[in-house]
Amino acid sequence: LIIRDVLEHFDRGWILEVLELCRRSLKPGGVLAIQVPNAEAPLWGRIRYGDFTHEMAFTEGALRQLLAVAGYRDVAVHPAGPSLRGPRDLPRHVLWKCLQVFYRLLVFAETGRMNAVVTESIIAVAMRAEATAHSG
Repeated sequence: LIIRDVLEHFDRGWILEVLELCRRSLKPGGVLAIQVPNAEAPLWGRIRYGDFTHEMAFTEGALRQLLAVAGYRDVAVHPAGPSLRGPRDLPRHVLWKCLQVFYRLLVFAETGRMNAVVTESIIAVAMRAEATAHSG
């Protein structure tokens, strides 16, 4: 099941409900993939506040916590973009790779975490757990 650029449009009270509905629609061991705005991205405000309907942005840690509470396991978080669609995108792609190192160094200096995901959006892939204390 894929949810791309959807969860950020719900307020906190509904996000867990949406994830639980998704979990119920998956068989045990089924996979959920989510793309959401990354609150640790250097320009995250552009995405978070660039669309009036956005209610939330997520960090890697918050997304892992949310998925665990909603009944998912084996959560993996990946960067999402920027994409390389052709030769004209190559300079931007190379510049991003260089800046990404700088942004990760900033996160490391602040938090001590290495290899932070600093893209505008993040993708989480998780597996439905067999049962949870929160599930019905």
